[in-house]
Amino acid sequence: MLEQIGLNTEQAKVYSFLVSSGALPARKISLESRVNRSLVYKILKQLVELGLITESAIPGSISTFSALHPSKLHSLVKRKEEDLKMADQALHEAVSTLGAQFNLACGKPTVRFYEGLEGVRILNKDMLHTKSDIKLIRSPLDNNTDELVPVWSKNREAIREAGIKIKLIVPIKNTPSTVTRAMDEKYLTERKRVPREELNNPAQVIIYGNKVALTSFADCMITTIIEDKNIRKTFDMLFDALWDKYPTNQYSE
Repeated sequence: MLEQIGLNTEQAKVYSFLVSSGALPARKISLESRVNRSLVYKILKQLVELGLITESAIPGSISTFSALHPSKLHSLVKRKEEDLKMADQALHEAVSTLGAQFNLACGKPTVRFYEGLEGVRILNKDMLHTKSDIKLIRSPLDNNTDELVPVWSKNREAIREAGIKIKLIVPIKNTPSTVTRAMDEKYLTERKRVPREELNNPAQVIIYGNKVALTSFADCMITTIIEDKNIRKTFDMLFDALWDKYPTNQYSE
């Protein structure tokens, strides 16, 4: 049980023993918990550093160790979550840096595929890490995916806080928009509405950094991220041509 939240086997054994035994010297802890004495000193030091036990050292007497309340385990889980977050950030940086080096050495684009909702989450994290402005062509089919709503709502707030601007093309039916100019200004968004009969794309397109991401909604949800400056440039040109075709002021108010 304790191993699942971050303690190794010996740490879990010593801490569990101290919880039920009270303050004891290291020698007694080694004998009662059946952990090697030389190892016990190392484990006790680690548990003190983790904030799970305390050492009572009185001059002229042997130090004793006692467990703190098990509620302190919450801080251990919190620390593990923070470490995981840092590892996740490091992973994105490594993939981005090494991917660029790979492209340069091999002369070919990096292409990654992700299935389901997790692919959208990975894409969202990558956009935030890249911190470049976004060009987005929505798909009419994304409205049929209810599970995406909380994911995109959270990501929209994070993008706004990061100061990332969005140019958005939305295929729509012949109905008034419910989005106001104030809402788009809040989320640093420029929006153009395209009649659905002219743009009925089954996949969403996002252009950012040196990457193009496509999320298909027609059958199963698949996200493809392509990293290549020439492919990005080509999609840029296509986006701009479509953007320039339609008027800017399309709000209902």
